[in-house]
Amino acid sequence: MESLRLLSIILVISIFSCKDKKKIVQNSPEAQEYLQFINSQKEFKLSNNHSIKYIDEGAHNTKTILLVHEVPTSSWLCRKMIPQLVEKGYRVIAPDMLGYGQSDMPNGYNLYLPKAMSGYLLELMDGLNISTWEHLCHDAGSLWTWEVLKIDIISQKVSRLYILNSIMFKDGFNPPIQMKRNWFS
Repeated sequence: MESLRLLSIILVISIFSCKDKKKIVQNSPEAQEYLQFINSQKEFKLSNNHSIKYIDEGAHNTKTILLVHEVPTSSWLCRKMIPQLVEKGYRVIAPDMLGYGQSDMPNGYNLYLPKAMSGYLLELMDGLNISTWEHLCHDAGSLWTWEVLKIDIISQKVSRLYILNSIMFKDGFNPPIQMKRNWFS
């Protein structure tokens, strides 16, 4: 009986702790900032006919930095860094990876494999005619980055690498648990 009571208390606390305490009102400054951000995104059509949205700010004749977000976020995560990097003289590219943010969210297990996601990054940079760049990755963005760096010719395009909150191994990343293709995935 005591364990049932404890379970009930935990359940009630969980329900109320998950409740959104701060709702973003449609005309609030936060909502306006978000709308302004997504309206400034450009669209890039991938070779698989899906589109990714991205930010491209700063002078095109300066050094470039690519900001690769974590899971489950988007380039919105980088919104406070972008103006500061532009002020420091960078051209900043910050994509919403396929399946995140404002980019297309198609069904298909293979579309989201790290090798496929890294291909989208390379396609974007090639499409923007950017031959070398500095690369900042965060969290799962490092999985996609690792795939980029595994290609010898391409890895020479990344002039400097910044890794945040990530795990990388010399032989690549092999997660201890990986979802297999099944009815759930």
